[in-house]
Amino acid sequence: MKSLISFWVCVFVFVSATVAQVQYFYVHPKATDAAYTTADSHLVARNVSAANQKLLLFIGGTLSKPQQYEFFSLYAAAHGYHVINVSYPNLVITTLLAGSNDSMAFNKFREEICFGTSLSPVVSVDSFNSIYTRTLKLLQYLSETYPQDGWDGFLVSPAQIDWSKVAVAGHSQGSGHAAYFAKLFAVERVLMFAGPNDYSTYFNNAAPWLRTSGITPLYKHFTFLHLRDEIVPFNHQYQNISGMGMLAADDTTLVETTTSPYGYSKCLYSNLNPKTSGQYHNSVVIFSATPYNANNEPEFDPVWQYMLLSDVSTGMNEQEYPTALRIFPNPATNYLTVPLAGKMNEPCEVKICDAVGNTVFHNVVTALDNRINVAQLPVGVYFLYYANTVARFFKR
Repeated sequence: MKSLISFWVCVFVFVSATVAQVQYFYVHPKATDAAYTTADSHLVARNVSAANQKLLLFIGGTLSKPQQYEFFSLYAAAHGYHVINVSYPNLVITTLLAGSNDSMAFNKFREEICFGTSLSPVVSVDSFNSIYTRTLKLLQYLSETYPQDGWDGFLVSPAQIDWSKVAVAGHSQGSGHAAYFAKLFAVERVLMFAGPNDYSTYFNNAAPWLRTSGITPLYKHFTFLHLRDEIVPFNHQYQNISGMGMLAADDTTLVETTTSPYGYSKCLYSNLNPKTSGQYHNSVVIFSATPYNANNEPEFDPVWQYMLLSDVSTGMNEQEYPTALRIFPNPATNYLTVPLAGKMNEPCEVKICDAVGNTVFHNVVTALDNRINVAQLPVGVYFLYYANTVARFFKR
């Protein structure tokens, strides 16, 4: 009990000198839709006096619960974010697939948990229980239940998230989910703690989805790793962020040997001993494992501030990274509009493939008639190829 009291005293003192300005509570998924059954509750937080009009969507690691990231959630809220720490099916560890001879194993795993497309043999997540649907239903609930609190500002419509205002963040398995959403949607920024971890020891390479260009530019991605990570070897994580292209104009930066803004590096790591012995993997974001500095504050306070608040356009050359073809609407229900570069009546070859590479559409379209009917496609993630560009879109 004494250690618990000490923990909350530290939360009270450190998260904000005006912690009363941060409201937080838990929402069971059943409150957002009566059809939900057993699940942990989502954590919701916001700053009542200094909102920055951004939403932090935090996704925890394998077997975690939102309450384990309560400190970081309140920390983000104290710095102006509306925060959703989402509860989702996370019983299967990502690294189980490292030795798979299926080159698309990680792709299928992410697709099923994020969107509920039945693809992976190691998980069973339907669309209703996917991270995407749980997040949307929670935002709808918050918007309707607390109309004065600004949650509707993160919805383009009652059925569509405004991803441009969303910072997606995650720890361990959740870091990969955050990066996966950023491949598909143009998010405000991406914060990856102790990940992503989709490294194939069978193919000795980062998962194909990591090496595929996405909608969110790489200069908006941040990762924070630990050199002595006991769950996933640092060199595998390094290969993953390299496969993403994050090291094309940057290099990993040891946070103990420099100060914020860390030379504007987006690839940070630590070598500090955690507060809880052996928990290097958790120490980068979970408060109970994070080391303290001389002022009895979490050592990574400046790192977290830099990742949450720094100007994402600063430091890295945006031209280093190719921009994927932008199609709309995304998600799509009936039609996709493709902004083709050809002459108005010049035929352009367009192909759409599903998440495992099957071609579901292959035809020519023109800049004058550039709408594609996708109404008959099953719900899921698809890839549209045109010329030398590729775009992901979600069919709902």
